[in-house]
Amino acid sequence: MADPEPISMPPPPALLPKKHGCFFYGCITSLILLLVLAVGLFFGARYALSRLNRLVAQYAETSPMSLPKVELPPDEMTALLDRITVFSAALDAQTNAAPLILTGTQVNALLATRPELAAFKGRFFVSFEGAQTKAQISLPLDSLPKLPMVDTKGRYLNGSGTFNLAVNNGVLSVFLTSLEVKGQTAPPGFIAALQNNNLAQSANGGTNATVFSQTESLQVTNSTLLIQAKTN
Repeated sequence: MADPEPISMPPPPALLPKKHGCFFYGCITSLILLLVLAVGLFFGARYALSRLNRLVAQYAETSPMSLPKVELPPDEMTALLDRITVFSAALDAQTNAAPLILTGTQVNALLATRPELAAFKGRFFVSFEGAQTKAQISLPLDSLPKLPMVDTKGRYLNGSGTFNLAVNNGVLSVFLTSLEVKGQTAPPGFIAALQNNNLAQSANGGTNATVFSQTESLQVTNSTLLIQAKTN
């Protein structure tokens, strides 16, 4: 039987209008979420249908992975949103502003409020570890496009990936450094094939290009996300 066509992943979410504030970092972390999902599906999409059920049994689990739940107190969330509004204005005007520094807790709390991520609520967690970004996901396979003759009922894709994330010279780059599904490390050849490819290349056009061009730099450092606005 011929191999099936790879499952087509949805495009990264578009940036929100500027009136909603500087949520481009939300777009970036959403990218990571989609990338973990897409890479996890590698274990199914590249094989013949005759092997898919065995692969689901090997890499999927019968219960979801427990992920941390993050919720900021109302006063802290208000202060965070105010800080983002100020930084967004500086980004638009390209005026001198202190860098925006976000912890993993703050990013997760913000993403939990985004309507475009409602379907993923409670199913992902983003953290910053040193200079790397880690994304964890626990996704019910029932929510994915159904493949014929493949039993995914009651199965979950539980995995995690680490990425190098940055914006330099107006270009977003996301490079995979490691991937695990059900505690099993992805094949070295698969990781090596992706390590030299910018997984966010398709996100660098359109509205995103305008926002990234206003950004002097974005980097993960000291286990925080640091964003510097470009100045005139």
